[in-house]
Amino acid sequence: MNRLSAYTHLLVKMSLVLFFVVTVAFVKRADANVRAEDEIQDEELQELTEEEILLNMNSVSADDEESEEEPDITDVAGAGSTEELLPADDEPDPGSNTEWVAAEVTDIVENSGSGETISVSSVSGESAASGAELAQDVQDEQKSDKEKAEEELARYKATQEYVESLLVTHPDHYNKTVVDNARAIPTESDDARYRYITGKKKKIYKVGGMPEGFRSDEETSRQMVTIDVPVWKMNSNGEKYSGYWPLTIHEKLADSCRCIFSDIYLLDIQFPFNFLRGYTYRKVGGVGLVNSKLMSTHAFGVALDINMGDYDNDYFLGKGNDLRNKNNPYCIPDEVIAIFEDYGWFWGGNYDICADTMHFQYFELGFLQYESSEPFPILSRGAENMSSTVIRNLTQRLTKLGYLSGETSSFSKKVEKAVKKFQEDNGLEPNGVVDYATWEPLINKTHFMKYVF
Repeated sequence: MNRLSAYTHLLVKMSLVLFFVVTVAFVKRADANVRAEDEIQDEELQELTEEEILLNMNSVSADDEESEEEPDITDVAGAGSTEELLPADDEPDPGSNTEWVAAEVTDIVENSGSGETISVSSVSGESAASGAELAQDVQDEQKSDKEKAEEELARYKATQEYVESLLVTHPDHYNKTVVDNARAIPTESDDARYRYITGKKKKIYKVGGMPEGFRSDEETSRQMVTIDVPVWKMNSNGEKYSGYWPLTIHEKLADSCRCIFSDIYLLDIQFPFNFLRGYTYRKVGGVGLVNSKLMSTHAFGVALDINMGDYDNDYFLGKGNDLRNKNNPYCIPDEVIAIFEDYGWFWGGNYDICADTMHFQYFELGFLQYESSEPFPILSRGAENMSSTVIRNLTQRLTKLGYLSGETSSFSKKVEKAVKKFQEDNGLEPNGVVDYATWEPLINKTHFMKYVF
């Protein structure tokens, strides 16, 4: 109906433009005929005698007294004048009426995502202006239609019907093609996984040495797609409601993600989401990795984080140190981890050097290693070249845990005493030396605080 209405409106406007063109042409033609008749009369006047001219003038004067007709168009310059009304400089030459009337009305229909674009133009004068106005009106109407279509799509996406259409693993909405694609991705080895995504045999993760196709954000983004996945959300009252979340991921893993999130949504527990992010072009993060040259698997579009920022889905030092409070409704449950693993993905909680509990990835986990045998600064009283920033970070954590009354940037006797007390309370040798064995429990107990190395 909208398109029919638009065409009807267009036809009416085109008819008005054509009517205007024909009317003006008719007036111009009539004006030319009048001038032609005047020229004939002038020739006849030249052949009359002076006496005949005077008689004719008296006759015309008598007729004017008896008639209230409008003056002839050739007499607008003054009474008795035969001066012609010349066209303005910016008007077309009426003597070339055929050229002037040759207004070109062109319909151009260009298919686009928002519908058809129709423009109407004419070649000259007021008709050209009218054609331009008509084209602008149509474009404005089409822009409005596009906006209406976008609003309509947004309204549809807010419905339960749209969410249910994303449940590709549910019997009522089962999509065999999507499921088959999800099950077909290589999972037999990390080499096969890497080759499937990059097309390369050699695994490269270094900053400045990424494989072709992944050397920059612009280059890598061409291989990403954004899909909507179904999720449960939760309001401040703890009430859950259905929705969807846009997820940007490598195009070869899109169907895998569609199936994973369909299965998660269908869990009886209705696990809620407050954060979801996939592709991000960046290096690795985490304690002890600030100066690392490793690129993150997020930069390949093969990883995602769930409910980041909730401190029961966080980064804990040490293998297997899953220190989350699982009573938190946003804490990723075992059922969700099992679904990812069923589709060949890995949970970051099983890294060798840490438990990145918010993280899932398609590549295997072995690539993430410290680049030094001592990834954390060793601090002790009397040691040289210690960073005041690192010492301040240490004392901030000790203060947070109640071992100090305030932070400081120097490793004093008071700080050493606090370190020994912390070591003793955590089953470590109380030697006052802050090495990896001391950093690990200290950072895990204050994992919500910012790290600097």
